[in-house]
Amino acid sequence: MKIKRDKRAAIEMSVGTIVTIVLMVSMLVLGLVLIRGIFSAGKSAIIQIDSKTKSQIDQLFKEDDKKMVVPVPTDRKINIKQGTNQEGFGFVLRNVYNTPMDFSYSVGVDPEFTIENKCNGLTKIGADGWLLARDGTIPLGAGKIQENGELVLFNIPRDAPPCTIPFMVDVKEKSTNRFYQSLKMFVTIEGE
Repeated sequence: MKIKRDKRAAIEMSVGTIVTIVLMVSMLVLGLVLIRGIFSAGKSAIIQIDSKTKSQIDQLFKEDDKKMVVPVPTDRKINIKQGTNQEGFGFVLRNVYNTPMDFSYSVGVDPEFTIENKCNGLTKIGADGWLLARDGTIPLGAGKIQENGELVLFNIPRDAPPCTIPFMVDVKEKSTNRFYQSLKMFVTIEGE
């Protein structure tokens, strides 16, 4: 009698184990399908945003015969809080020449801005030190618009004085060092 009970218990345990394994595998498969769906939706959203951004950039260049644009914010004003890292703006360049060209750019406080008087003793060197990268090179094919643009990022210290500082982006033809284009961005430092 004890042997029959042991066999019956073993069979019930085996059936229970099999049912549990089947349920776990089913949940795993459903979880993988759900994750795959989420990633597919995310990828298509990124592609859609990317195409809309490129369309907006193309539209900005079509409005005028511009050489350089700031896609966002179009009013060229940004606000950054004290203590914020790696926040800033981007710009996109267009080569208006019929030959490929390398351009160099530099970013810094507008030299005509009297920063010490208007920003509580902050110096130009101090504000320029907030930039992650102050210069770079952009190679562009003949008549081409820059594909990904350039980012100008700031690390604003916690003790930065609240004020508005104009930063200049100056672009030159790299081979001749001849002026190509410039734009002014107004960066407002806000208290925390």
